[in-house]
Amino acid sequence: MALLAVIVLSSMALIFFNYYVIKITASTRGYINGESNYSKGQKDALNYLLQYLESESETDWKRYQENMHIPFGPRDFRLALLNDSTRSVMHRALLQGRNHPDDTDNFIWLYKNFGHFPFMQEAVAIWTKADQYNEKLDSIAQYCHAVIADNDKNELDISLVKSEIIHINEKLSKIEYSFSDVLSNTSRKVEGWLRIANVIFVILIVGGSGTYFVLLIKRLEKSEEQLIENNRKLEDVNSTLDRFAYSVSHDLRAPISSLKGLVDLLKREDEQEQLPVYLNMMNDSLNRQDEYIKNVLIHSRNRRMVNNFQLVTLSVVVDDILKDLIHYDGMDKVEIKVDLPHNVVTDENRLKIVMSNLISNAIKYRDDSKVSKIEIYSKLQKDGTLITVKDNGVGIEAEHQSKVYNMFFVTNNSNKGTGLGMYIVKDAIEQMNASISLASTYGLGTRFEVFIPQSPES
Repeated sequence: MALLAVIVLSSMALIFFNYYVIKITASTRGYINGESNYSKGQKDALNYLLQYLESESETDWKRYQENMHIPFGPRDFRLALLNDSTRSVMHRALLQGRNHPDDTDNFIWLYKNFGHFPFMQEAVAIWTKADQYNEKLDSIAQYCHAVIADNDKNELDISLVKSEIIHINEKLSKIEYSFSDVLSNTSRKVEGWLRIANVIFVILIVGGSGTYFVLLIKRLEKSEEQLIENNRKLEDVNSTLDRFAYSVSHDLRAPISSLKGLVDLLKREDEQEQLPVYLNMMNDSLNRQDEYIKNVLIHSRNRRMVNNFQLVTLSVVVDDILKDLIHYDGMDKVEIKVDLPHNVVTDENRLKIVMSNLISNAIKYRDDSKVSKIEIYSKLQKDGTLITVKDNGVGIEAEHQSKVYNMFFVTNNSNKGTGLGMYIVKDAIEQMNASISLASTYGLGTRFEVFIPQSPES
């Protein structure tokens, strides 16, 4: 975004800079053209004045006045600027100097905006000096005309007057050249600045555009890679959903098929003492289906739940779970020891899902040949809290331990599980940014350890 802003700002600056540089150049050119008219009018006036001194013709005098009127136009314009006169007065003075009407606004704009710049101050100083010489020349001309009009030409020293006029003309020529040089140098400098600025802005625009497009291409490539990765994940999800739907439909139908078989047996059974056996079997089948449906719902809710990290008291969470399990099958056959003095910052609902599954599994897979014990305790570590659920139950065979988190995986005790519990635990652990590990010896028991990373609020 910042790079795009640089490109836009550079483009705007380039347009802005070029516009004003071109305007300055056009205005300077107008002043140089005006100097040409100024110089030509002054030279023509001088020639007609010299002719008039020889011919004493009023025609030559009028031509002198007409041409002398031209350099006095820029003089009046300069005075109008200094006196802050109206634009109409300035326009009239410039037109008197035979400047093009389209240039008059540029004359005014350049002086008003750059009159305090050194190049303009130098040009105005030269301009002022030239006007002084023109006024001196006109004073001489007016005097000569008055003397000649009174037929007192003998009082004039024509050679002296001509010498002074020529001297003034030489001074004016040097001044006019200086005026043109100042403005020409300024125009060349402005054009040089324009070239440098154009190069800089073009480099910024081209470089910025190139960099922007490279970044854009990289972003598109990254988006494409992300899209490919998302498609791969979607395919994995679809594949998992297909397997999930197949397994769900199969496992939901299995208890129903079992119930239907038991009902058929009941229809054909004549011995009343067998009825409690069949009813218990039906009840077990319904319990498995109920647990399976409950696990499916828990899994679905866990996938949709948004993490809500907060300070959680471990002892309270486990106490609530044990209260919920008070009527769980086998709960009355185990000794449970709880030592959870710590608090953690995590998602409480997902932590309950994890702990409930671990505790109920420890109860479910107890070993009735010995006194069943479950220990639930926590320890602080350097960068988090370790929660342990340890039992002395039947344990898990070594070859099955790497598969316990797989969807629908069950051990040899398949009649006790749905194959979803530990899959849900692993999914919830990942959502919590936590981790879980397993250690088990078949016939001796199992230990699950849940590690919850430290948080500043802990």
